[in-house]
Amino acid sequence: MAKKENLILINSFYANSMLLGGLIEFIQDYFHVYFIDLPGFSSQVPPLKRISFEDFSSYVEEKIAEFDLDSYILGGVSFGFFIASRASVDQKCRGIAAIIPYTDSGSLQLKFRKKLIYNIGTRIIDGLGISSWLWKKRSFKKFARWYSIYPEERVDVILDQLDGKTFFRTGRLLLENNESCRFHDLPTTLILSNVDTTLNNDHVLDLFQKNTRDLLVVDTEIDHYPLQMDKKYFQDHFKDENIQKILDFFSDR
Repeated sequence: MAKKENLILINSFYANSMLLGGLIEFIQDYFHVYFIDLPGFSSQVPPLKRISFEDFSSYVEEKIAEFDLDSYILGGVSFGFFIASRASVDQKCRGIAAIIPYTDSGSLQLKFRKKLIYNIGTRIIDGLGISSWLWKKRSFKKFARWYSIYPEERVDVILDQLDGKTFFRTGRLLLENNESCRFHDLPTTLILSNVDTTLNNDHVLDLFQKNTRDLLVVDTEIDHYPLQMDKKYFQDHFKDENIQKILDFFSDR
């Protein structure tokens, strides 16, 4: 059996290693996974003093240095890829894994009304500086449970694990960001989903094809925010043949 590659993986928006445990278990069958919980997205990692894309990327660079791996593939899920794209890497980085990646606000496939509500909401809450206060209110917890498609237990984990200011400030940054992700000149796997209702796949694919010289595109059936997130879900919706394509792609480089 071939030696497993090291994969450094960064969380998606309002998620962390606890919420993405099923995905991590699935990927660990094929890679040695080193997961990075971004500051403010886990109760174990205090929020940044200044919440910005640049500061998130600096944190990722520090964590990569701490891992001190001989070689690795750098990956991110959705928003996590955007942060990975802005991080500096050295010659030890052998490739990039972009999993249903957020690339800029244009990559979000949101209906006009929903995007408008999200934009106004995050601007007001973040602008007034009431994020942390609101996050802890019982009434907000009730609203989140009512609004979310997720089971109440997962909503509670999100509210317990995430920092309110980080959530609203990051959400605002993502909605208002018109600057594209950056591209490392490295072999890149782009993992998309044909059932993704959050991501504009055509927009993302066009960006990658224009900016990446060595690209493998893989289609899956993984939802952007799946209701079920255990290992079996990812086994059922990520074909073995696609996993093998990814493994072969990186092993040949």
